[in-house]
Amino acid sequence: MVYHAGEYEVQARTGEFDDAMQVASAIRSFVPPPLARFLTTQPWVLVGAADPAGPVWATVLCGPAGFIRAADGATILIEALPPRGDPLEQLSSPVPAGLLAIDLARRMRARINGMLRRRATGFTLNVEQAYANCMKYIQRREFAQGDPGPAGSGGLPGPAIMADHLSAQDTALVRAADTMFIATTAPAGSDVSHRGGRPGFIEITGPATVRFADYPGNSMFNTLGNLHLDQRAGLLIPDFGTGDLLHLSGSASVDFEPPPDHRHPGARRIITVTASRVVRRAAVLPFRYGEAEYSPFLPQQPGAS
Repeated sequence: MVYHAGEYEVQARTGEFDDAMQVASAIRSFVPPPLARFLTTQPWVLVGAADPAGPVWATVLCGPAGFIRAADGATILIEALPPRGDPLEQLSSPVPAGLLAIDLARRMRARINGMLRRRATGFTLNVEQAYANCMKYIQRREFAQGDPGPAGSGGLPGPAIMADHLSAQDTALVRAADTMFIATTAPAGSDVSHRGGRPGFIEITGPATVRFADYPGNSMFNTLGNLHLDQRAGLLIPDFGTGDLLHLSGSASVDFEPPPDHRHPGARRIITVTASRVVRRAAVLPFRYGEAEYSPFLPQQPGAS
């Protein structure tokens, strides 16, 4: 099956089953040559998986161009390991995992998932699904400083700060963010997906609780389909100016019939994530991005013209 039971259930519930069937042919069980070429140009890749203790996390692996590549149509090689302090530092093997390669400057992204196996110098992913995503909601950014490879700009990474709630510094990062990634898992596999909006699109509703709107996408419902079967979720919120990464891991719930709310204009659904673990890592990204050019697909704000 192209979709799993949770995805089918959400597609039916939202009335988008027929749309999902129309785009199902885009999902391949191998890496097509254009996607293989795209991967070799990328200096970073998002990874979503559960750690050995069970919590689900989203994180980033970085390297020079070519550090992630398709060895063949069924195998992805990643020549990088999570550094000390990364929530997935102790990632066991094999484990279901989702990869997301995203090029902000070109507003391009591609999703790959399968079984991830650890090696001495990196990981091998045995591909189960691969497809390119649309450009919706991606904020365009150019590299602002240095080489985008691991020898690029930025200070030395600081120690990981672990907590069970958002600090004042974390709160400021969340409120300023226009880009986020969400990792989810289900018996059929794991996924990591992109979310974007204007600053404030991630709303803080409690000491360790955030919520954000779900807008029209490709109708596949990879994230919501996983959450229908398993409520575990991990958020990754980057600060592209400082290289900081904020990780949240906990449980998610979905409101499929939210009332109208000026903070989330036109929202189809609202996702709420309550974190039990929060990890802040300073200056982790070895490159910096410039200011955002907001996606033309973002919902119109009240009073905007």
